[in-house]
Amino acid sequence: ADGSFLTEANSIAKMLGGVALNPPASTAAVAHWSHWESAVLRPAVFTQGPALGDALKTLSDAVDASSGFLVGGSATLADVCVYCCLLTVQSQLPAALQRYTARVAALPQVQAASSGFDSSAVASVAQCDAAEFAAAQPKLPVPGKRNILITSALPYVNNVPHLGNIIGCVLSADCYARFCRARGYNVIYVCGTDEYGTATETKALEEGLTPQQICDKFHAIHRDTYDWFDIEFDRFGRTPSRWQTQICQSIFQSLDDKGCLVEQSMEQLYSEALGKFLADRYVVGTCPKCKYEDARGDQCDGCGNLLNPT
Repeated sequence: ADGSFLTEANSIAKMLGGVALNPPASTAAVAHWSHWESAVLRPAVFTQGPALGDALKTLSDAVDASSGFLVGGSATLADVCVYCCLLTVQSQLPAALQRYTARVAALPQVQAASSGFDSSAVASVAQCDAAEFAAAQPKLPVPGKRNILITSALPYVNNVPHLGNIIGCVLSADCYARFCRARGYNVIYVCGTDEYGTATETKALEEGLTPQQICDKFHAIHRDTYDWFDIEFDRFGRTPSRWQTQICQSIFQSLDDKGCLVEQSMEQLYSEALGKFLADRYVVGTCPKCKYEDARGDQCDGCGNLLNPT
């Protein structure tokens, strides 16, 4: 009525559960197990890692200690929250927890709420939730496993990717990542659009857009193209992202603190018409090595040699 709304499942369940499932005498204990479900059990179910076994052991011990339910020997909201979380891992539950979920499923409130529900649809939603949860978690090295980081050359945001880009760059890395996953290695395949450099600025000038508009436009094109080709990146990001920026700055600062960086001066051509110095790709001319007539200031596409326009 006041325009407020709830989005967290356990908060909604608490509001709808009524006194029958939220006895005042057990408020603190119910709150504890409801929070435990969202903070411990749910992530363990989603990730299907070693933490799941630990969580199920904690749950089993608690049920045994409380005469069949989590709080005070009678069913509460905490049991309903935990029961819903366990729906997709029923086959992995020990016998004691299977009996526990059967008791919760037999509650009149649960029977009424679940009548007409398609269990396969519930499982499908839970799988989507699990996938979204896993995608949001950092992927870290695992002690004792083979940990592999895979990346491929980051594409500039100045063109629509074509088969040559995919075959010559991301496809081989994707094949190797799939092989590593099939072998059970802990692998992460990362890539993204390179939104720094002169290529972005020159494309923006060509299309009459700002560099940011060009970056947004071509990042979406690259992302959607790789999705269409079913390239399975674990992360496909952007160089200006907050995490990328923090990592780059920390590496730079670490190298600077250790005296590993050298400061140098360089010459650049200057355009009086534009009133600015010209970075490499602003300069186009004849390659001094192969005489290709459309060489860029940093590299010749005719012979592949790196160049210096001055």
